[in-house]
Amino acid sequence: MDQARIDLIINRTDENGTRLNYNSSTGELSLQQPNEDRWRIIGKIIQKDDTFIYYKREKEADKYRKYKAWSVYYILLDIVDIIHYETELMNYVIEVKTLKTMGFKTWDKGVGSSAKIVCPIRYWDLAPKSKRAKNLIEKLGYEWFDELHEVFAGEEMVQLSRYLREARKRGVSPESDVVFTPFRACQFLDVSIVMIDTHPRDKGRGLAFSTHDSYADKYEPLEVLLDIKEDEIYDGMDLNRTKNLEDFAQQGALLIPDIYTRNFYGERAHQDIGWEFFNREVLKRLSNRGGVIFLLFGDIVQENYRDVIDRTTNLVLEVPYPTRDNEKEIRELNIFKQCNKYREEISQKTIW
Repeated sequence: MDQARIDLIINRTDENGTRLNYNSSTGELSLQQPNEDRWRIIGKIIQKDDTFIYYKREKEADKYRKYKAWSVYYILLDIVDIIHYETELMNYVIEVKTLKTMGFKTWDKGVGSSAKIVCPIRYWDLAPKSKRAKNLIEKLGYEWFDELHEVFAGEEMVQLSRYLREARKRGVSPESDVVFTPFRACQFLDVSIVMIDTHPRDKGRGLAFSTHDSYADKYEPLEVLLDIKEDEIYDGMDLNRTKNLEDFAQQGALLIPDIYTRNFYGERAHQDIGWEFFNREVLKRLSNRGGVIFLLFGDIVQENYRDVIDRTTNLVLEVPYPTRDNEKEIRELNIFKQCNKYREEISQKTIW
């Protein structure tokens, strides 16, 4: 190995008193924190050509779940080029230059309070160990996979998958690659508002309420909401009005239907096959995170989900289903202004 770089590791001490020691025969790296007598093995150094890799076996449960992030001892950043964590589910790899750019500094809560850098996993390269994990990440994105992979392994979702597999032989919409679009479009930590429609949507590539700007037929619930938003937020002059709600998703809106699929018998033909269970699991996790706005449109959605949301740590607005008949009643609620007011109260950016 590169002896000059090894010399940087052996008995290295940072400005906070954290010390490193390297065993050249085993590749093991040990660390001693300030005010701590013992040395702890924290991983290995592996050299590939001119690249130094810090490798460590981790447990999925040990990541920073609040931030969906991994931490790395700061003292390592000037020594290695790549960080490689391996867990029971995944290999996580990141270049140190990316880590320095996208991470933030913190301190270990242990005895010695060593400096660490914490970097969200969305900036790491992921290599799932199983085909199932790879497929779920492709469907949902990593953050939702992290929240929901155990749900998908449960009997309720297994039965739902079996049902849909058979049903697709006779015709199901939308296409399978569209169903989980809302989750890929708005990752778990980005969600600031949840909007739930009672109908599955394929015209807007799976985003609830959304449709294509070029789509000739008007979707009444969307038109009502856009009219109200334009008057409430833009004084009737929304110059960028669009029926494609991808920009909502990019601002933190999770746009989901009550039921994600349908057949030719009707839009709600797939109720009670498991989608409501799935949504309840999604909403529970967002509710536990806190600081989320839930817009529950119509009696069906309200009855299905109002009981899973903690109203002490989130804002819940129960709104009549958007139709021209209900438009006046919805306008009186000022739902878009209420959302922005709540965001300001919790020191977050306004939306819409």
